[in-house]
Amino acid sequence: YVCKTDATHTYKDNFTDALGHDYDDGVITTPATCTTAGVKTFTCKNDATHTYTEPVPATGHDYQATVVPATCTEQGYTEYVCKNDATHTYRDNFTDALGHDWDDGVITTPATCETAGVKTFTCKNDATHTRTESVPAIGHDYDAAVVNPTCTEQGYTEYICKNDATHTYRDNFTDALGHDWDEGIVTKEPTEKEEGIRTFTCKNDASHTRTEPIPKLPSSELSLTESLRETEGTAIRVTVPYGRKGAIAFKLTASEDDVTYTSSNPKVLSVDEEGNVRFVRLCPFCKTANIVAKSADGKEAVCEVNIQLLWWQYLVWLIFGGFWF
Repeated sequence: YVCKTDATHTYKDNFTDALGHDYDDGVITTPATCTTAGVKTFTCKNDATHTYTEPVPATGHDYQATVVPATCTEQGYTEYVCKNDATHTYRDNFTDALGHDWDDGVITTPATCETAGVKTFTCKNDATHTRTESVPAIGHDYDAAVVNPTCTEQGYTEYICKNDATHTYRDNFTDALGHDWDEGIVTKEPTEKEEGIRTFTCKNDASHTRTEPIPKLPSSELSLTESLRETEGTAIRVTVPYGRKGAIAFKLTASEDDVTYTSSNPKVLSVDEEGNVRFVRLCPFCKTANIVAKSADGKEAVCEVNIQLLWWQYLVWLIFGGFWF
């Protein structure tokens, strides 16, 4: 009982017995290890601030064995790892390293004429282990071939390495033969208008040819060309000027030398040995004349001339009867 007036004044009665502790089944608060005991803590159900502890025995080691085979360079052994704590391990039953057992090797870099190759050996016990040996250069093994000279190229002996065809050299050079032409054949016949062609073939190499022109054939006709026209006029085939008596009306040029010229009407038109055609006289009734050219080999060409008088020339002729001209 507590006095309301002075809380320091109290007293007790109606006492009952203490309840006592009623502990639970406990929980592991510190787990046991292989070598160290753990702790189990029990708590009073009537008052959770009341606890007590009991030790939990160490679990001890529970080892699992694993056999590690020996390798070429490392020992073999049995490794024991504790199931309760993987940091607890030990090894025993050691066996010797196997050492390398090399195969016969394979060429991994072939040797060339001038450069060493590489042979690689692999360990039969462990394919990741390899070693290499140098393979000596094989050197050159030349095969000779004679190349004969041609018309334009030297001959020589060419040496090609059997081990590497890119390695070559040449010697024993001989001079080019030069062309040796045959007598040639006519590959295009000449005509009067076009030259022909004679083709020559080299006796040393039929693929080499050359050509020479063959002159045109002599013309089977004689042709005349007009030149030296001085004044206007009209004509058939050749325009003929009309001028004073004896003046050169025009000149005929023949396609050949040694030609003889004649006039069919020399009273009107004359022609000299050089082909100069001259007016002789005015004649209204003599309007045409043929100038004939003959070559020494009998060819003949005719220049037909038509003379047309102007109106005032007719008038003069009528008045003077042709005597003035």
